[in-house]
Amino acid sequence: MKYERIVVAIDLSSESTKILDVAASIAGKNLSAVHAIHVVEPMAIYPYEAYIPDMQKVKDEIGAESKKQLREHADRINIPASNQQLLMGPPASDICRYAAECDAQLIVLGSHGVSGWRVLLGSTANSVIQEAKCDVLTVRVGLDTKE
Repeated sequence: MKYERIVVAIDLSSESTKILDVAASIAGKNLSAVHAIHVVEPMAIYPYEAYIPDMQKVKDEIGAESKKQLREHADRINIPASNQQLLMGPPASDICRYAAECDAQLIVLGSHGVSGWRVLLGSTANSVIQEAKCDVLTVRVGLDTKE
């Protein structure tokens, strides 16, 4: 099957390179078909917000740095700037929502090989597999990547 629209979700770690390379390989010369996204999870620091004078500034700085890193990763394989999206929210839900909105036929994301289904895939990957309305390809990353 040829995929016309691919969403690749990355966590901005060094392993993102491997995940993006797999998506680019599937897309071939059609990199305009690839949408690179990163989801920033909501900060769970509500009890501490009273001690941080400008919480919005902290959130803005995290967003700006994440966007910069996403751009660096996506630019490396020539994904158009219009197909680079930083999202804020629960990762699995936002990945699936974005894929549905752009009518993606494939989601590519990393999985972690440890033990047990949930740990094997990672909770985000497992949730995406359960929620997605399109094909999902998990790329094995993490400490257990040797065959």
